[in-house]
Amino acid sequence: MQAFDGGPGLDGAYAVSLSWTPGTYGQRVSQSGSLNGPFTVVQDSQFIGSGGGCENSATIGNLRPGTTYYFEVAGYADATHLTPASNVATLTIPPSSGDAGPLTVGGTKRSGAVSWKNPVQGYRFYEASSLGGTYSLDQDTGFEPDQEFLGFLLGVAAGTTVCVELQGYGSSGQLGPLEGPTCGTF
Repeated sequence: MQAFDGGPGLDGAYAVSLSWTPGTYGQRVSQSGSLNGPFTVVQDSQFIGSGGGCENSATIGNLRPGTTYYFEVAGYADATHLTPASNVATLTIPPSSGDAGPLTVGGTKRSGAVSWKNPVQGYRFYEASSLGGTYSLDQDTGFEPDQEFLGFLLGVAAGTTVCVELQGYGSSGQLGPLEGPTCGTF
């Protein structure tokens, strides 16, 4: 069995593509956070009858940065019995760097939103009233284990222009590069 990192999706989660020699009656794909298990079934494709036409690949999603995953596949020898599990394929998703990527600023009266491309585990906003202005720290969420793509600016008066810069926290708590500045009028 082979595992290939599919890269991050829109939600910041990664996916893995697994491939193997197909079984006759189907297969069961299992995943674990430890080499020695326990393994949890993430896909079970059992065919009853003459067999044939079984799949030889699967894509498993919702994998998070900074985590190692282990996968195994077992084939069905007949309608009810599994063969011994395959070799264990290991995949480590690299940790998040805290690099938020390009920023977007938008919103409505009295509140604004800042979004970014790459997932971060917490962030620092720096705010100024103009592109060439002096930036000061507006918010610091600190390191948070959940990944984020969106932050909010509160108490923004209608017609006000706000420029922001952002630093994201990586999965080890380190600060990534400063992104921006990006401006928006509310």
